Amino acid sequence: MLRWGRTLARHGALRGVEADPRLPASLRRLAGLARFGAGAPTTPRYAQAMQALGPAAIKLGQALATRPDLVGEAAAHDLQRLQDSLPPDSWRAVEPALRMAFDKPLETLFASIEPKAVGAASMIITSKPPWFM
Repeated sequence: MLRWGRTLARHGALRGVEADPRLPASLRRLAGLARFGAGAPTTPRYAQAMQALGPAAIKLGQALATRPDLVGEAAAHDLQRLQDSLPPDSWRAVEPALRMAFDKPLETLFASIEPKAVGAASMIITSKPPWFM
């Protein structure tokens, strides 16, 4: 939670929390403390903050981009960048995570995997893994 708070603060994404008088004063002070010394921009960079936090935050940001009624028009517009313009991770970054997650050789689970992603969060698998059927 500390890492998320500091990352959000560093990208100016907690400025709304600090300025909202409806939120408890203790929460507003905590958001200000997280920003202390972070060199936060005056215009929040929500999408960059979510990218810095990783895949779970990116998915959260993608969902929030569809809800300007919750996050505001400006934030939703910034978060829309997470939906269409994220570069895919390299196969060198993805392969070890897959091997660790499945704890089996990938060659025994899939007929083939295309290492060049079509887009972010996509992989082309030519057949369903045996455990999926």
